[in-house]
Amino acid sequence: MSRTLELCLTEVSKCHLFVGILSERYGWVPSEHDIPSSPEFDWVREYPCGASATELEIYLAALSKPADALEKSFFYMRNSEFLRYANLTVYQYSILFMLLVFFTVLQ
Repeated sequence: MSRTLELCLTEVSKCHLFVGILSERYGWVPSEHDIPSSPEFDWVREYPCGASATELEIYLAALSKPADALEKSFFYMRNSEFLRYANLTVYQYSILFMLLVFFTVLQ
């Protein structure tokens, strides 16, 4: 039994802030919801199969309780076209992105 999904979701449930950084890939899709039979994972067993680990993390962090998530969930979408137009190196873009996340969390 792989504990990857269990560990990911357990860590998300402990977070005070959730920062979702999304890009062009859908992410890893577990072949099955290989999770413990404990009650905190009941919702995962009811969730449709075929969801990525990232989708499950987002659901747990924000979509399952949208009113609570307004102040503690932040999402950033990466558009690879930005690098072409901004004339930045990947390193410069990474620094800029980290600063953006940092200042958003401080607000």
